[in-house]
Amino acid sequence: MNKKQLAIILSKLTDYKIKKPSLEQYTTPSNIASSLLWNAFMNKDVEGRIVADAGCGNGVLGIAALILGAEKVFFIDVDEKALDVTEENCKTLGLKNYELVQSNIVDVSIKSDTLVMNPPFGVQTKGLDLLFLKQGVKLADNVYLIYKGDGLKIIRKEIPDYTVSVIEKTELTLNHQFSYHKKLKEKTNVILARIFK
Repeated sequence: MNKKQLAIILSKLTDYKIKKPSLEQYTTPSNIASSLLWNAFMNKDVEGRIVADAGCGNGVLGIAALILGAEKVFFIDVDEKALDVTEENCKTLGLKNYELVQSNIVDVSIKSDTLVMNPPFGVQTKGLDLLFLKQGVKLADNVYLIYKGDGLKIIRKEIPDYTVSVIEKTELTLNHQFSYHKKLKEKTNVILARIFK
């Protein structure tokens, strides 16, 4: 298995259709998901580890972790429909050793070795990104995330006792899916980052 092969598998996952603007539910592209998880894998933070996928959506990040040898993955999302699609994707790929957790991120107490997430950016619901950041570092020793391009200063300000390492800077394509979207496709700058003590 290499990063390209992982991206191909992830590109075939089913997405969920009924997304909620207030939750800022956007699909994580397979190439970005594979880059983030491949880095975590190379850092020895996936294989044989307990991994949590916070705000999992269709499960793309956690599924990548399972494919790369995670001992167990907790898929966490407040949206039951997202978890239904995650389970469908796991079953299609014949994956085991996972648990679905329907919960708001702030109510989660499950500890893991590694937490992965593409959290809301706090655009539609102000401060939602900060809830994910602050809770994420409470739940795992290593956090790998996709975050808005100008967010490095925010991370360092909000969780100053942690080290932030930028893995990659890239663009995320957002497709037209909510009424406030003006264009068919919109590109936004993002960073792939690791947060650790």
